[in-house]
Amino acid sequence: MKAYKSMEAYNFFVSGWVHDLGTKVLHNDCRLVFARVNRSQRSGETPLKTWIIAKQDGEVIAAHCNCMAGLSESCSHVGAILFSIEAGVKMRDTASCTTEKCKWLMPSHVKKISAAPVALIDFSSAKSKKQKLEDAIAGRSTEQPKLQMHT
Repeated sequence: MKAYKSMEAYNFFVSGWVHDLGTKVLHNDCRLVFARVNRSQRSGETPLKTWIIAKQDGEVIAAHCNCMAGLSESCSHVGAILFSIEAGVKMRDTASCTTEKCKWLMPSHVKKISAAPVALIDFSSAKSKKQKLEDAIAGRSTEQPKLQMHT
């Protein structure tokens, strides 16, 4: 946890330096989280092998990285994996607005949108609908504009 709030760890995570993140279930309700993290000094070389052993509740038991600072089991590469885990958990626990009922914004005058087959739904923009209406009024179109009814 020493590396969790270090200056570079978050930058490594945001920059996309954490690759091939994986987990294995160990005994005693522990997890091994491993990943490859790009090197901070020699970016052209092979990414570092970094791993963390943590309990189910998130308590970190041990961590290691094969960089020079990782020998002390506290480096920015370990911190980057912790940020990656945190982001993954937040994304897993967050529902998107489209998965929950009544989360979409509708115009205030629309109270209900009734279901209809896709073939019958007009996906035209407001600009093209206006143009069709003006063309029909001016007699330049044989197609009658469709009036939409909201219930």
